[in-house]
Amino acid sequence: MNTREHEKEIRDKLKAVKIGVAGCGGLGSNAAAALVRAGVKNFVLVDRDSIETSNLNRQFFFSKQVGEIKVDALKSNLLSIYADLDIDTFHADLIPGEMHRHFTQCDIVLEALDDAAAKVAFIEDMQINCPKIKLIAVSGIAGTASVDKLEKIRSGSLTVLIDPEAEDSSQGILMAPRIIAIAAIQALEAVIEIISKHDND
Repeated sequence: MNTREHEKEIRDKLKAVKIGVAGCGGLGSNAAAALVRAGVKNFVLVDRDSIETSNLNRQFFFSKQVGEIKVDALKSNLLSIYADLDIDTFHADLIPGEMHRHFTQCDIVLEALDDAAAKVAFIEDMQINCPKIKLIAVSGIAGTASVDKLEKIRSGSLTVLIDPEAEDSSQGILMAPRIIAIAAIQALEAVIEIISKHDND
């Protein structure tokens, strides 16, 4: 198989997968945009919030969208990159015990929640109810440190990207370059998973 044929097969695989995004703030919105540019076409977006002015310094939204529901605004922004996307949106709370329910048809889910307790609950819920779905979670995004010490911990279908030296998110500053870099790494981990499945098929 030549390089062009190999690339086409990977592109076809990217088009076929469905990726869920739990939380459409700094991590989720930027990771989704990176995945669209990589060639992913199918998404499930879940978030309970609307856009605030304070979100604009690190999230993939614009000033004219302040006050809009995040999932709807993010869908619009992703469609402005490529129009041929299939995006399901849910403006909803993730309720303990039912957090998985919007993601059961996904191949990969990105955990991008901004509350530590919600992160833990979501991971546990997905592991119990959807153990075969690849889950990529992130812990430790606050601060201004480089992302070169980001660690990757794998256990079954779960991958956690963690920075042991990150600042406490309740006190540390949230900086766009760091958050976007981590979101890109999370998106790349999803792409690597897709390509790995391709190579093992």
